[in-house]
Amino acid sequence: MLGIFPTARWPEVDSSRERALRSELSSALLDGVTPTPRTAALVSLLSAVDAAPKLFPDADRRAVKKRAKEIAEGDWAGKAVRKSVEAVNAAIIVAATVPAIVAGSG
Repeated sequence: MLGIFPTARWPEVDSSRERALRSELSSALLDGVTPTPRTAALVSLLSAVDAAPKLFPDADRRAVKKRAKEIAEGDWAGKAVRKSVEAVNAAIIVAATVPAIVAGSG
């Protein structure tokens, strides 16, 4: 890194798993295909951290975000998983708003 810190690179040997996963995500988010529970869980996590639109920079950001939210709120998982995703969302909201409140009160 900048010639100061040593870095190591390990080239990808087999990209087939990544291609398959990206294809599943594309089908679910861009084409409207009903996702598998595994894909829906991943989309829910991506939605919780607002990363779904970043996977497809050429696609309509709002449409991808909306579709990811629809999948996240769907009946793809049990209550425990849904509560975990809701907890992540709540933590993100708190982390984003508390510093602003603290800064405003000082």
